[in-house]
Amino acid sequence: MAANAAIFYNPTTGRTARIISVAAVVNDTNLSAAGGDNGRDQAVAFTASSWIHFYLVLDGATVKSRSSATAPPTGPTLQGTENAWAYVGAIRYDATPVLVRTYIRGSSVFYQTAQPILDGGSATAETTIDVAAFVPPNALNYVLATSIRYTNASVGIESRVGFRLASGVTYINTGADLATQVANVTVYTNPTVIIPNIGQSFFYIWEVNGGTRAVFMRLYVYRVPNGGE
Repeated sequence: MAANAAIFYNPTTGRTARIISVAAVVNDTNLSAAGGDNGRDQAVAFTASSWIHFYLVLDGATVKSRSSATAPPTGPTLQGTENAWAYVGAIRYDATPVLVRTYIRGSSVFYQTAQPILDGGSATAETTIDVAAFVPPNALNYVLATSIRYTNASVGIESRVGFRLASGVTYINTGADLATQVANVTVYTNPTVIIPNIGQSFFYIWEVNGGTRAVFMRLYVYRVPNGGE
């Protein structure tokens, strides 16, 4: 972890300190709190299938790091003479358990490999999509790459995939408006959809029944509140 600048928060005094050009530090999530610098903030290993939050921490004037199961605003349990922290972001600790390969640039967190959210969805009733395994609870929003396909034996049939934040309400984003121009020829579109993170889930629905329809979703980036916007 490195930064052009980082603002550290002292949870005891409430004061902040801004440090320019923070050199790279490495964090070892296998290193216990008692094991030394640049490890986790707890004695026991992190739980599989969870989110690990990474922080830069200040020990005097020296920048070090901590990993923690605790998100801001509480922050990590500081060790020894560490007295302030700056949030970097959250990375998924999967069922293996290993950290999912991820890159953090500013406030954007990119998966090295896009994560599959839905394959071939065809529901004409409002359906919940749960992203809790792919988006941390404190994320601000996330971005979906979609592939939406529709085929119908009749010409001039319009269909639409809608995305909703709350059940039964207006769409936050229309994934696709499709119209068949030739019978039995598939029409498709590939919109990118940005969804605010509310409860780590959203809804999708096909407006038109009939025909052959499918929507595929991959999640490849989410945004965290680390001030790097």
